[in-house]
Amino acid sequence: LQTLLGGELLDKRAPGVALTPKGEAVVRHARRLLSVNDQILQTASRRSAPALRVGIPDEAEALVLAGALAEFRRAASVRFEIHACDDPVRALELGDLDLAIVFSEISPEREARRQWREALAWVCAPGTRLGRDAPIPMVLCDGAEAITRLAISALERSGLAWESACRVPGRISGAAAVRAGLGIAAAVRRHVPAELAICDDPRLPKLPELICAIHLREGAARDPVERLADAIADRMTEDRRTTDDLDARLTIIPEMPR
Repeated sequence: LQTLLGGELLDKRAPGVALTPKGEAVVRHARRLLSVNDQILQTASRRSAPALRVGIPDEAEALVLAGALAEFRRAASVRFEIHACDDPVRALELGDLDLAIVFSEISPEREARRQWREALAWVCAPGTRLGRDAPIPMVLCDGAEAITRLAISALERSGLAWESACRVPGRISGAAAVRAGLGIAAAVRRHVPAELAICDDPRLPKLPELICAIHLREGAARDPVERLADAIADRMTEDRRTTDDLDARLTIIPEMPR
């Protein structure tokens, strides 16, 4: 292929495997060709359409699965494959996903179909009391890396001592650990589970906003992927809790008794 195109496609100076600018252009065109090929086969065949491959962060699974995907499935009879991956943007570039929801601390370099910001809040079990001289006990969720990084960075910038009280593999076990009183955690304020309270200890630093974006695979069929992206974004940004409901669950955290 390099001989036919008259140039190097792989950068041999880089560690591992890296593409040259010409190689990246070839890959982009190849993905478009494969996408068109898939569309032709779908038209010419009676087979069911391939499932849409969706990457969802662990902290967004419950809201998206129970909401947008279920409604979209009923309206469009689309099949889904839900993927969990450490680098969803990279998975999109490799063609392993059709759509990815990405949570990050900074605005993504890649153009997003939809993008918005979410306020974060410290959450705890109702009635939890934090010791004033003890490190802040944190519940760390492996499936919520972006939120965890923002929370830890905020604690360290404020000079407040903290410790990992419990590490869990995902959002559901994380909520259970917080509800059991093992520690506190950070979460999207609008999506705080009803069984948890918002922690307003004056020592805790203000959390920065989380940037949420929905990205589409280059060359993916515009319909129904674009409609699905819009449906997910509409559902995730829908204000399902009023300010009064949040204030009713607000908890002031005094010192933990020894």
